Amino acid sequence: KEKPRVDDDNLDHVPGGGNVRIVDRKLSYTEKAKAKVDHNNLAHVPKGGKVKIVNETPTFRAKAKPQVDDDNLNHVPGGGKVKIVNEAPTFAAKAKPRVDDDNLN
Repeated sequence: KEKPRVDDDNLDHVPGGGNVRIVDRKLSYTEKAKAKVDHNNLAHVPKGGKVKIVNETPTFRAKAKPQVDDDNLNHVPGGGKVKIVNEAPTFAAKAKPRVDDDNLN
């Protein structure tokens, strides 16, 4: 049987714990909760409310004009020249195996 390893500095150690009492009694919540108002702040009146909530739909009838710099007046946007081909690829008919038939057996 192996002896437990104990440091010389810790020979007098006594493990604690086990002395915790678990109280098994019913808690009563019959008292009403008191307001947490400081006695120095009894005259406080909440303020604010200066923000008005507008219940109107915004009207964006006027079309916004694009902002164009004088340096870039002759700019022509590129792109859009790509054609999307809607045909099936035909490389399957031209495909050949890379292995000779002689080496398969």
